[in-house]
Amino acid sequence: MEKIEAGAAKHEITPPVGYRLSGYSGRTQGSIGVHDSLYAKALVLKAGEVTVGIISCDIISIPGKSVEEARRLIEKDTNVAGSNVMMHGTHTHTGPNSEDMGEEWRVILGRKIAGTFLEAWRGLRPAKIGLATGECFIGVNRRNPSSPVGPHYLYSWPDGPFEPLVNILRLDNIKGGTICTVVNYGCHGVTLGPHELMISRDFSGYAVDLIERARPGSICMFLNAPCGNVNPRWSWEIPQPKDVVPRFNWAGLKPRWGELSAEDRFREAERLGNILGGESLKTLERIIDFRDVVEIDAKTKKIILPTKKDLPEWYRKHLEIGEMGITEREFELQVLKIGEVAVLGLPGEVFLELGMEIRRKSPFERTLIAELCNQESEGYILAPQACDEGGYEPTASILRADAGGKLVTESVRLLEETYKG
Repeated sequence: MEKIEAGAAKHEITPPVGYRLSGYSGRTQGSIGVHDSLYAKALVLKAGEVTVGIISCDIISIPGKSVEEARRLIEKDTNVAGSNVMMHGTHTHTGPNSEDMGEEWRVILGRKIAGTFLEAWRGLRPAKIGLATGECFIGVNRRNPSSPVGPHYLYSWPDGPFEPLVNILRLDNIKGGTICTVVNYGCHGVTLGPHELMISRDFSGYAVDLIERARPGSICMFLNAPCGNVNPRWSWEIPQPKDVVPRFNWAGLKPRWGELSAEDRFREAERLGNILGGESLKTLERIIDFRDVVEIDAKTKKIILPTKKDLPEWYRKHLEIGEMGITEREFELQVLKIGEVAVLGLPGEVFLELGMEIRRKSPFERTLIAELCNQESEGYILAPQACDEGGYEPTASILRADAGGKLVTESVRLLEETYKG
């Protein structure tokens, strides 16, 4: 084990106004303004001869071309292996649509990501690391069996499976002051809904801003944990289909999306973000046990997951797949080892039950899990029972029912290999 060094940086990645936003196929109008800027945030850690990095970007997922370009430049400028750098999309649904932005933008994004890493790398300084966990209930299972839209279809299910876990990783300068805080929590970035046309980070922006105000000069990044079936716990129930009697809450009738003003939507995103930020701040303040000597390592692995036989036409077009179709897809798994802590990067939108199972089986004392890492999302990776139940996510997944189990098996295997060194 070696003395640890840490550096952090952030660069703005807000796209030009006028391009389509991501996340809702029916939202075809371009953005009309910037409510709050989007960022790439980097944390770089070094111990001995090994350097690793985590980069979180306020976009729905990381385009493969951006990952390729960023890793190429990082290797060129720092000699740090590109495979030692994890790149994550926070899954905001009010960020840029990658297809609409085009190839040139994806390359430029990769260069901005590399630049953020480079600045953090140049700022490496002696550091100490601490970890604590809290609980937050701004998320809720969205696969309600009694959804008025249809069974298991996008409706809050307070009694359904849910994990309120908040993991906080804190890096402090050995001389005093916080360098970086990592907030790891799982919830879809959809608070603002399909009618919003302003660019925004959604609730996670409010959460990290709260921490950065409390720790001036530091960086706070958000890593979205497996949340394929987790939505925000709105103060209203959505969707509200026509001819369905709305439910009641303390505030009265819960409105439909179209009845909400932009002020209503952003007020709700701020409320939820402040709850998560407040819990995160409380949790990081509890950290008093730090270590300045740790072992750092990184491992990546390509895995093959089986696909469905009959893919929707729009998916074949998106993935540039011919009429013959495909039977499998390749994905990347990644583990960063930081002492007794593992940070696991998963592809796609992963159901929370799969993340919980991986964490239970992990050999590490603490395991942070980030979905939507190192490649553009190709849809949902489901818990097996969801395929039989139906609902929205199975229709938007290209993978077979057994893909989730394979993801868990391969993830645990990589965690075990990394733990043993």
